[in-house]
Amino acid sequence: MSQIPITLVTGFLGAGKTSLINYIIKENKYLKLGVILNEFGDVALESNFLKSNEEEVIEIPNGCMCCVAKKDFVGALDKVMEFQPDTDYIVIEASGISDPLQILLTFYSPLLRERFKLDSILCVVDAVNYDYTMDNYDIASEQIATSDLILLSKTNGIEPQTIKRIESAILGLNSKAKILKIDQNLDLSLIMDTSKFDYETHESAGNSMEEPEHIHENINDLIFKSSQPLDYQKLTELYKSLDRNIIRSKGFINFKNSPNQDKKYLMQYVGNRVELTFEDWKSTDTKQTVLLFVGKEFDREKLLSDLNNCIAN
Repeated sequence: MSQIPITLVTGFLGAGKTSLINYIIKENKYLKLGVILNEFGDVALESNFLKSNEEEVIEIPNGCMCCVAKKDFVGALDKVMEFQPDTDYIVIEASGISDPLQILLTFYSPLLRERFKLDSILCVVDAVNYDYTMDNYDIASEQIATSDLILLSKTNGIEPQTIKRIESAILGLNSKAKILKIDQNLDLSLIMDTSKFDYETHESAGNSMEEPEHIHENINDLIFKSSQPLDYQKLTELYKSLDRNIIRSKGFINFKNSPNQDKKYLMQYVGNRVELTFEDWKSTDTKQTVLLFVGKEFDREKLLSDLNNCIAN
């Protein structure tokens, strides 16, 4: 049996990994895809933003994929193949604070190498928030340094000299990486089935019995859940005044008095930029609010209090 290729999509919080996977799903015309997502908590958030068709989507809950037990990771791959035996290709989205090195070493397991091959590691880099992210989060540098391909996102409206500076900085971290821009003309043949990953590069670490050192960033997170509807005006005002140390928020909201009543709202927040969209609730959905907040040294108690104040009367 031939090995099934896998693309690992990494990149810091809010860089645009899910948007890239949505683009892959939309543009893919020939491959039977399987998708694995890494969830922060015990409630599925990522899948709410994925526009899947017939793709088999498996979610690994509870945080950083590089700290998920290897049996859970292998189990997710097994589930994809169990539910969709004719899968041609698998795309894995790592969480925004995952260390790609920890994940790629899993693919040196003889059990996995018989059935799967890591085709490439893609790192999505947010051009808008590049400087702030690199100045404050070491893991972002590690993600770039370990990747085979770098995909610049959110480049519209950025001066060409700024893009050149960012590209130069990226090559300083990873001189072998190929840099592409994410746009509507991105050719999937440039990022999938490329055989960019070189197993020999990490052979010694992959065959070692010892786990390489892995230290997390000092990152705080808060998951807010409410079965009661939230007040539209109060929550939108709260997001306008969020602590700058909160770099990422994502989730879905059940509003009581929104402009589009009885709709499921999807929140995307990255570096003070808010994107609020809506869609119909599915028949299988529970009408509730689940919001994730991630950052450094923010006041979790104050944020929780502010969110509770947004519950509609």
